[in-house]
Amino acid sequence: MEIIFAFLIPLAALWVVIYTAVRAAIRHSR
Repeated sequence: MEIIFAFLIPLAALWVVIYTAVRAAIRHSR
């Protein structure tokens, strides 16, 4: 369980950063 959380938390943070970057890129594209 601890290993899953240790892997899931950084992954979620990374996903938020990527999602924000993609959203900004799409916004700039239009």
